[in-house]
Formats: sequence, structure tokens, C-alpha cells
Amino acid sequence: MTLPRPEGTPYETWQPRSARIYLGRGRAWVTYTLLAVSILVYVLQVASQLLLGEDLVMLWLMKAPASFIVRWGQWWRLWTPLFVHGGLMHLAFNMYALYLYGPTLERLLGKGWFLALYLTAGLWGNALSAVLNPGFAVGASSAVFGVFAALWLLMRRHREILGLWGQRVMQAMWSLIGVNLLLGFVLPRVDNWGHIGGALGGLAFIALAGPRWRLEPYPFDALDQNEQAGFFLNRVMPLRLRDQRSPLRRALATAALWAVAVGLVLVVGSR
Repeated sequence: MTLPRPEGTPYETWQPRSARIYLGRGRAWVTYTLLAVSILVYVLQVASQLLLGEDLVMLWLMKAPASFIVRWGQWWRLWTPLFVHGGLMHLAFNMYALYLYGPTLERLLGKGWFLALYLTAGLWGNALSAVLNPGFAVGASSAVFGVFAALWLLMRRHREILGLWGQRVMQAMWSLIGVNLLLGFVLPRVDNWGHIGGALGGLAFIALAGPRWRLEPYPFDALDQNEQAGFFLNRVMPLRLRDQRSPLRRALATAALWAVAVGLVLVVGSR
């Protein structure tokens, strides 16, 4: 990895002995919001079951076959299944995976692009399931598989600058995808088409709408005093990831990915 020269920055006088990619501060609010919405929807599901004797939330929001979606014009069913779950363990597994890996991807992509990735992966998963799975399905696992696949491809694409950390994340994501797909083929009532579609959506998003990073020194003034002192005393130059792709190009690519998934459901469901 070739490090950027610190010329014209305060780091130039430090004579840094090493460098570290610094992702800055801030909480992963999009991840936490997705967690909160999913938990709230599950509470509404339980309340509906207890008060009305039927889970009307699931009936109204779950994924349906493509013919059903097209015939009745219920296109929201390509996204809303992400927030509906079939039981407490189903919810806990998906939310735990999102809690573990969502914040990392959100800090790498940024809040808006992480939300776009999550919704794109969920859309592709539900679209492929609507086309190939004749039944109904629920769960955030399609979007979670998209998170796994997106992290894997991000690490692979930028393996020269992300180093050992990137290699470890790649291995972890590959293992998670492989093991969970295998379980999906073994365990009953698992919508593996949704998982596969979500992973494909995550890969497609990173390939077409994801960032292309280069390294540059992190702005000294953006560090707080403790961070400035810590980097200075350890003679470490903080670096940041700068995206070289234009936001407009990424937005257009995201729109195209959505159009492909919706178009697939429209074509198949209209037959």
C-alpha cells in the first residue's frame, strides 16, 4: 500500500512512523433505526395476534408471489417484508446480525448510501423470491445477506488499502454467506431465494453504485484535542477514504438496480 504524502498538513512535521485509516466519530443511526423499526413492527404483530386473534400486520406486509403483487398492485410487498418476522427467534437472529455488521458498513458507506444498500438488497431478495418462490415469506434476512455480500466485495475491491483487517472481514463474510445458505437448503421453511437475491443485490450495489476509494490524510482540524494528541504522541498519520465516484453516477446506478428488480416482478407477474 502506498501512503499519501502528508505535505502541506500538520502531519508533515510529525515524521509519522505509521498510518491508520480513521473513520471518524458518530453513531450508526440508520442501523439503530432499522433495528428499532423492526422491533416495533414485531410488537405490533404480537399485539394484533393477542387482540384480534390474527397477525394482520404480517398479512398486510409480507412478501407475496409476483402474480399476486402485480394483480393487486401491492408493490410495497417488495420492501415491507424486511420489517416483519415469523417469531422472536427469527427477529433476534436477523437483528443480531444487523447489529454486528451494520454499523461497520454504515461507517464505510455513509448513512444515506448504507440505507440505499439495505433497501436495494432487500428489494432484490424479495423480487427473486416473488418470482421463484410461490409462497409467502417475511424477514430481514435478504437485506442482511446483502450486508454480508457488500462487505465482502468492498473488502475485496479495496484489499490493497484495507490490509489485514479487510482480509479478516472478507473471510468472515464468506463464511457467513456459505454457512447460512447451506442451512437454508437443509432447514425447512427457509426462503433461500430471498437470501440469494439479497446477496446478489448487495454485490450489484457495490459493483455499480458502491464507492471507489483512495487514501488521503484525515483533516487535522476535524480531530478533537484528545485525538490530535493521541496521533501526535504515537506518530501516527490518520487517513480517510475518499470516494472517487460521483454521487450522481451512484444514484443513477441505484435507480437502475431498483428498476431491474421491479421490472422482473412486473414481467413475470403479468404472465
